[in-house]
Amino acid sequence: MLRIALKCILVIGSIFLLTFLQTSASFLLPHPFVKINIVFLAMIFAILLYESGNIVWISAIAHFFIELFASTPFGIILFSSTMSILAAFWLYQTIFTNRSWYAAMAMTAIALIMYRILYLFIFIMIEIITEATLSLVNWGAIAKTIFWEVSMTTIAMGMLYVLLSGIFKKLNHHVIYS
Repeated sequence: MLRIALKCILVIGSIFLLTFLQTSASFLLPHPFVKINIVFLAMIFAILLYESGNIVWISAIAHFFIELFASTPFGIILFSSTMSILAAFWLYQTIFTNRSWYAAMAMTAIALIMYRILYLFIFIMIEIITEATLSLVNWGAIAKTIFWEVSMTTIAMGMLYVLLSGIFKKLNHHVIYS
């Protein structure tokens, strides 16, 4: 019983820490490091480390708290991020079955691109339904932001993976040739 309670406290504390790091990093880090998506970085790394579907739920809770600080309509970030982490988990189970740095980087890039595509799709649908003007959206700035977010988070994942693979022996992969 105590072990379950400690695990719950650790998970809840980690969620609050991730939310704090993501929101504070967006204000404190210089460009282009401000574009690193810390929550996605942690969630993809957790998928590689723990191989558990519970990571999707943890991601949903973390993104719920991030959604509270967002200026977009409620639910866009939550839905897009949860579906993207779910897709990353599916990719890990079916396609990227080894624990390698390049698989981690590919999963990160694919998940972030999917996140931004879903985010923009839902945003555009809301703009169309509410008959708001899409001409006010700076698509060049959005493309630039997506590029920096995907690039910086993917590079950060590669560096994090290489640094932590010495600590977590579970991340060391061995290719088996038949």
